[in-house]
Amino acid sequence: MKKVKIFSKKHCPFCDQALALAQREGHEVEKLMLDIDFTLTDLAKLFPWARSFPQIQVDGDYIGGFDEFKLWVNSNK
Repeated sequence: MKKVKIFSKKHCPFCDQALALAQREGHEVEKLMLDIDFTLTDLAKLFPWARSFPQIQVDGDYIGGFDEFKLWVNSNK
């Protein structure tokens, strides 16, 4: 089981899909919400190249957004 950290925001369908996929695969999930758990400034410091939500880490390693996470899940089955 991997620890998946999802940097999310409200009303984000890709954030919801990433959460559902991580849970379905049985990973430990930590969902962090913009303006509650982190600010845009915090996000820019962590992921200066990020331009969309969600941003996802697995066991501390940067994976990317939802599409990259889905590819990661499929390649790690």
